[in-house]
Amino acid sequence: MGGYSAVMDMPGADQLGYTSSRKTTSYIVLRKKERALAYACAAEFRHSLKVACRPSCGSAVLEDDAALLEQRFRELSDRWQRETAHMSSPLQRMMHQSYQTILGLSAVNTERKRDVIRLMLRDLNRNRRDWFLALSYLTGENPVDPKDSGKTDKIIESWLRWGQAQGLLER
Repeated sequence: MGGYSAVMDMPGADQLGYTSSRKTTSYIVLRKKERALAYACAAEFRHSLKVACRPSCGSAVLEDDAALLEQRFRELSDRWQRETAHMSSPLQRMMHQSYQTILGLSAVNTERKRDVIRLMLRDLNRNRRDWFLALSYLTGENPVDPKDSGKTDKIIESWLRWGQAQGLLER
């Protein structure tokens, strides 16, 4: 997508060529480099986000959609892995902007938080990325047996079992 422009509660957006699967009450539209700001604003105002494209100029309207959350999560987690793979410090890895943005995505509401946890668990299962501290932070849980501390395979197994027990992952 190309650039974005800023719009809030804009009547007649459909006349400008914006398309949406349903009527929305708020539009947050922004330039590509300001996308993270929109997510932060959306979290503060308790909005969720989705992109509905206007092909003629590459603009987009953001509203609620689980598919966009999954896409955004994937983009951020891939970037996080790519840009922190060389780091040995867990603290440095957790302070990375993409990691922090992912945590911020969960702040919208309880349902969104659950969706982000589900995405982390799926990613943990598929890609074995280290979401352990984020999962503990978001869930308030630590299903890992202390004797398994430092054993990545055991930690992953513990979190995946926990996710299944919570109904966040299929068995």
